[in-house]
Amino acid sequence: MIKLRKSFFLIVPGIVFLSNVYAQEVLVTTDKTVYARSEKIKVVISNQREDAIFSLAATAAPEQAISNFEKKRTAFTWDAYPTRCRGLGCKDDVLEPKKIAAGEVLSFLWKPSIYMKKPSPVPEPGEYRLTIIFQVRKNAGLSGIIWNTAKSNEFILQ
Repeated sequence: MIKLRKSFFLIVPGIVFLSNVYAQEVLVTTDKTVYARSEKIKVVISNQREDAIFSLAATAAPEQAISNFEKKRTAFTWDAYPTRCRGLGCKDDVLEPKKIAAGEVLSFLWKPSIYMKKPSPVPEPGEYRLTIIFQVRKNAGLSGIIWNTAKSNEFILQ
């Protein structure tokens, strides 16, 4: 099967934007579009690729697959916040991403939080989305691992 890529230009006086439009092969959605700030969010990951992906979402700590919790600032700008400790001083268990087969769908519950040296209280109201990280493995060994991201739909915390 051949996957087509489409490109389009958007011209605004003085500015030209080039965008690639891809059929998103790893779909990340939430079960609702509006949540109470204290409510857990059901995150659904659907592998629509023809091959497997590997993700922390398939492990005992699926929330580690969330790379960023992003808050909409303007129509085209998002502020990205980490959801967990990253780096050398972190005490999180290092988990091996697990396989999500072609066509497989999995979900997990996540309580919204932003990490700022420790988990923060409930995030402020606003419009958000999640960035999930996953791997595509082209061949055995580290050189065959390609890290990718997929963004969720937008949702509101009230």
